[in-house]
Amino acid sequence: MFNRFLLGGLLLPVCVFMNTVPVGAQPTSISNNINKAYEVLTDAYKEMNYNNTVGDMRMVASGGYYHTGHYDQPGSTKEYKMVSHILVARSGDKVVRRDTFSRMGSEVVSYYDIDGTSLEVKEANEKVEVSKYDKEKYTYKSALLSPNLLLQLALNNASNNSYVASDKKHHIIRHNNASGDVFYMYINTTTYFLDKVEQPMYDKVTGDYFITTTFEEYDVHDGFQIPTVINTMNMRDSSYIYKLHVSVKSIFPGLISSDVSLNKQEVGEWLYSIPLTKWNTKAVVADLNDYLVVFDIPDGPEAGYALLDYLKKAFHNKEVRYCIISHHHPDHMGGIRPFMESGATIVTTKGNKELIDEIAVNKHMNGADVRVKKPITAKYLFIDYKYDLRASGRTINIYPINRKSSHTDEYLISYIPSDRILIEGDLVKAWDLRDERKPTDRESSLIEYVSDNKIYPKYILQTWPLENSPKLIEYELLVPGSSNKLKHTSKKILDVFKGE
Repeated sequence: MFNRFLLGGLLLPVCVFMNTVPVGAQPTSISNNINKAYEVLTDAYKEMNYNNTVGDMRMVASGGYYHTGHYDQPGSTKEYKMVSHILVARSGDKVVRRDTFSRMGSEVVSYYDIDGTSLEVKEANEKVEVSKYDKEKYTYKSALLSPNLLLQLALNNASNNSYVASDKKHHIIRHNNASGDVFYMYINTTTYFLDKVEQPMYDKVTGDYFITTTFEEYDVHDGFQIPTVINTMNMRDSSYIYKLHVSVKSIFPGLISSDVSLNKQEVGEWLYSIPLTKWNTKAVVADLNDYLVVFDIPDGPEAGYALLDYLKKAFHNKEVRYCIISHHHPDHMGGIRPFMESGATIVTTKGNKELIDEIAVNKHMNGADVRVKKPITAKYLFIDYKYDLRASGRTINIYPINRKSSHTDEYLISYIPSDRILIEGDLVKAWDLRDERKPTDRESSLIEYVSDNKIYPKYILQTWPLENSPKLIEYELLVPGSSNKLKHTSKKILDVFKGE
């Protein structure tokens, strides 16, 4: 769910000692093995089953904060009552944390406000001047109140991880961030939850020491894992820095996962085109009353989530039961993963199964848009011969044109007989339908297949490209010798090319 960072804890300003072995690890040998760390974190990743429908989350962390240096003797501390109200907005892109410290009867408020481009910090009601380099420092401080998000930070930066050791209880992974901080993460070998984090520290007066944070009594809310008890200790003198209890106050529904604004265009009696300008393509949606059918989903997860979220709003949460994929190129099926997660059946040919199976289990740990889900098992409807998809008196004919497409070995075209609309991916050179032109190889193959299979289209609806392409293409414009060739004086034809 959350793709960048979260939550907060004010740690003492210290420098970092980089080459310290974690407390209690005592490995028989240390192997700085990036691949082994990747393997362990992948197993931990599989246990994170965030619900992508979760949006803003409000949490409360309350307990004691112990600040050093208030008495003359070294190591003495003063306890403050601390309440931290945390809001995670826009799927983790924005974090606001407001802390109240009870200090001699008065209340002092501190907060972080972090988003994708800026950072604002207030401590004790005073604004703190921060540089662009401070953003990562405060991000990691925040993540220590949400260990699953600390793991996500590590997953996003896989090359900064190294495997240290394993014992009966834990796998130990070392993570370095760009700010020079070091985190030894103790991942439970049974649950794969993060049990403990040890941070090697250095103070120019007192020397080396460790800060240890433990996470206990995990609770799960809509797939979001939260430890209800968090303790942070200074291991040099066994003094507490935090003793906190964490609870979820409220969870709100998720919003569209992309900043893309989408709108449907009616192109048939129950057929719609949805331009996806950001990806220079369009999806096609058929409303069969009982459920929806989507044709071609481009590019990648961002486009898929943006389209799926829009369909839920535009069609009042009607089920997307089938996704018909014309062919395997990313601009036509790269965004199918969100639809697979929602339970849709992928309509394709058997030759595409291996690729789609990989999409169903592969992770996106190094991308900016990390979607944390367990591996899923894809549902298929394989098309070997003409297949009719019917519901509520509405019909879609699906044809395996395959190699006859002159494009890919595995290829489906679809036909809506009631509107006489043929749906295809990129077989037609839609931006170049000038008078007296010769059909391309793909167009000639399509014309031959349509004729041989006695399909009678009036229009072609093409999913790519969007730019300089008509909303609907008159089929006769493709056919050599047709009496209905493009004429620049015809307003009707010009309007088609303008997308009107």
